[in-house]
Amino acid sequence: MKGEVCIFANTPIWEPKKIRYRYPGEAWQEIAGESYLIDLLPILGGDYPTTWLVKLGDLIVDFSLRVFSFYDCSGNSSVVHTKYVNTWPAQFVGTVLSIRWMFGEAGGPGGGSVFDCGNGLFGVPPTIWISIIYKDTNNNIREAGISDYAAIIKPPGNIRSWKMISRSFKIHFTDITRPDDPPKYQCQFTVFDVFNQVISNIIRDDCPEVIVVPERCYYKAENERLVAKIFQSFLDPPLRIEYQGNCATVWKDSWPLSYFPLMIYKECTDNPNCPPPRIRLDNKKCKEECRQCPPGTAIKVLLGGNIACVDAFGCIIKEIKFKPGCNSYDCICG
Repeated sequence: MKGEVCIFANTPIWEPKKIRYRYPGEAWQEIAGESYLIDLLPILGGDYPTTWLVKLGDLIVDFSLRVFSFYDCSGNSSVVHTKYVNTWPAQFVGTVLSIRWMFGEAGGPGGGSVFDCGNGLFGVPPTIWISIIYKDTNNNIREAGISDYAAIIKPPGNIRSWKMISRSFKIHFTDITRPDDPPKYQCQFTVFDVFNQVISNIIRDDCPEVIVVPERCYYKAENERLVAKIFQSFLDPPLRIEYQGNCATVWKDSWPLSYFPLMIYKECTDNPNCPPPRIRLDNKKCKEECRQCPPGTAIKVLLGGNIACVDAFGCIIKEIKFKPGCNSYDCICG
């Protein structure tokens, strides 16, 4: 390309990993998060004091692990699902307030997180122990722990280390004075960031449908923009585009030697996991004039490949072809 050469760049858009969820009868919602847990929280007896009993087998804990063949979560790995039930009853008098994990997301005995690497899974892991928080008849807040379990779906015996992937529990409270009442539950939906910190905690009667949307990088044609112009004589070698990692560089080599090339333009994407900006050279568009909206109108909407020129009343007066570097807009309409 000779004469005036335009350099256009299109930088990819990065979207972080998201947790997309929807409650029954509602629209989808999104939150930028790394992982989530769904726990069923029993509420039977939460509204009145009585004598409550958790019978043998009425507490079921399901969880998934990524297990490793060596210590410190190294070596070959695989995902296993296990299930435990309580082997000892729990009884107390009062009003059930909540259920919590004795080893929780914010740390537990000895500190740490439930998502940290654990070494030596022999017997029942403490991450499945739970506590029942209740108010006794004197309005004192008390706690009843359940830590006796038996595996009904056993993990393999050759585990050297493991990481928690997900867990949930289901518990039946029996009112001794009304043993035929059916159990009722609430659902706790918790979202964590990359540091395993809680960023959202929702408790409702229903559990949401959840989809994990991985992070992504993508290009949009309308985001291409003019970033530089340069004049190329007939003796100049062609401009050279170099892509390296997440960066793109436009070089002008010296003639006849290219020992000291001149950097014309360089741009890197904000996220190193994204591809570099796309570079396009054009010596024709530089000569084209940008079309603008008529006086008294404003550029507001991109309709397909055209810009809508809108007056003060919101009416479209004229449409012009969208050109990167020439026009901008407030929103996109299909």
